[in-house]
Amino acid sequence: MSRDILLNTANKYLMDDIENAVHPGGRFAIILEKLETNGKLSTVLLKFLHHRGFHALHRLAAGELAFVDYLPLAREEQDERRAAAEKEACRIKFLAEAEEAERERQDRARHERYEAEQRARMEEQRARMEGPRYQAKIRERELRRQYGLDAFIDPKNYPKLMGLLRNLDKGSRISAEEFLWLSTQDDDTYDCYLTEELAKRYHLIEAKYLAAEFKRTGDPWQAVNASSHFRKCDKPQQAEQLLGKIEISRLKGTKLQSALYTTRGGAKRDLRAFDTALELGHRAHELTPRDFRPCTLLGAVYYEQGNCEQGKTWYGRAVERGFEESQVDNELKSIFRRLDSDKQDAMRGHLLSLDPKRYQWAKK
Repeated sequence: MSRDILLNTANKYLMDDIENAVHPGGRFAIILEKLETNGKLSTVLLKFLHHRGFHALHRLAAGELAFVDYLPLAREEQDERRAAAEKEACRIKFLAEAEEAERERQDRARHERYEAEQRARMEEQRARMEGPRYQAKIRERELRRQYGLDAFIDPKNYPKLMGLLRNLDKGSRISAEEFLWLSTQDDDTYDCYLTEELAKRYHLIEAKYLAAEFKRTGDPWQAVNASSHFRKCDKPQQAEQLLGKIEISRLKGTKLQSALYTTRGGAKRDLRAFDTALELGHRAHELTPRDFRPCTLLGAVYYEQGNCEQGKTWYGRAVERGFEESQVDNELKSIFRRLDSDKQDAMRGHLLSLDPKRYQWAKK
């Protein structure tokens, strides 16, 4: 049926204000066509008219009204629809105008904020030159930004935190208890102040101190500990240089030799010299077969090489020797994040085949 015919029919039934009454395939167009052809509608269509509030058309289709009686009722309903549509159009226009006014207000507010910020910057610049007190505040702010501590700091913790921050920034060591305080979550505020930047600074200071102690005393254990700290601050090359000066095979004590091989293997792993790392890890394991540390090194290297089965085997041996399964999971997550996409896909399939629930974090 053409659009002109549909429009004429809609006009006849006073339905020309209904959009889908004048479009081919529209539900109201179908209803009007049925009324024109045989005057009968299905129960579904009658219910549709009733629920949508077209009571006059419903009564006409149900045979309760003659067409001549239908028209005044239909006109009344049409007038109500048009009034409602006009009211809605006014509401939409009002909202659009209100939104425009709000946008203009926000633009003005942004402009005012910008001007206020400009004035504040000028005031800040002037204040910076006026006295040391403001200079100290600026320095504190710069220190916090440098070490990733821009977020809110509980006032009760602020003096202690800033004291530790200043010490570390100067290159001074802090105690193990103070480091533990930095890395422990506050029960009241849930704050933990050990950012990545702060942790690296701490480990670098410890590494340099312990390396100096090794040079002063010749104690290889100091080199082991220094190398561990060098690795934690992303300086494996310095760990390798320090350990490379030690002839491990000439030292006494299998535990010390194993620790040195393991630590140097870890540095080689960080430097992606995987074959050497494996060789050192196996030497360490032969010396201390009940120690989990060489096992974790070997497990990590095998996974990073893409040899997942061997990685699983060595981490399993580490757990048998006292390494926590939660620690294994943490190491696997860290390894997984560093792999390229192909090795990630292989490791993902391997882990999910072992335990989909435990390793659900590996899913894409």
